[in-house]
Amino acid sequence: PINRRLDNRAIALTVGENKLNTAMLNYFLGDAISSVQKEYSDAYGEYAFLYAGMNGLDYYASLEDQKHPEQTEKTWAQVFVEQAIADATNIYSLYDAAMKAGHKLTEDEETAILSNINTTSAYAIYYAHYDNLDDYLQYIYGPTANKETYTEYLRVKQMAQSYSNAHFDGLEYTDEDYREHE
Repeated sequence: PINRRLDNRAIALTVGENKLNTAMLNYFLGDAISSVQKEYSDAYGEYAFLYAGMNGLDYYASLEDQKHPEQTEKTWAQVFVEQAIADATNIYSLYDAAMKAGHKLTEDEETAILSNINTTSAYAIYYAHYDNLDDYLQYIYGPTANKETYTEYLRVKQMAQSYSNAHFDGLEYTDEDYREHE
């Protein structure tokens, strides 16, 4: 418990006024890795691991020891960390804009966050056979992860997405705008 508190106070990334601890950055890192896994799975189905391996990505080996096929001077670990930092920067920039604008989450968006927590918790206990959500999150995202920081992560992402959607839905263009763009 003492180590977790110390690790959670360590600043891994600063975005504007936001100081992300190791747990928060690890959530973005997990998303970056999952995104690539999903791309392979969507494209190749049951052969996803085979095609990932053909591209130099072995899910069962250290990412720090594997060179990225397109960015040969970098490892997969470096590429994923860079993507996590870029994603965190984008999300927190939108989050800050939402907070500055006084944007609020809808009741459905708040419910979606709670639903995600409840579903993940149920999965952790009943299917993955962990004692609780914190143990599962620590297995997936590292020793600093817990329900509190994961909930904050989901809330920040939801606020950023909600604000972005509201902003773009509220944009209006005239025929003159379209003609000027052409």
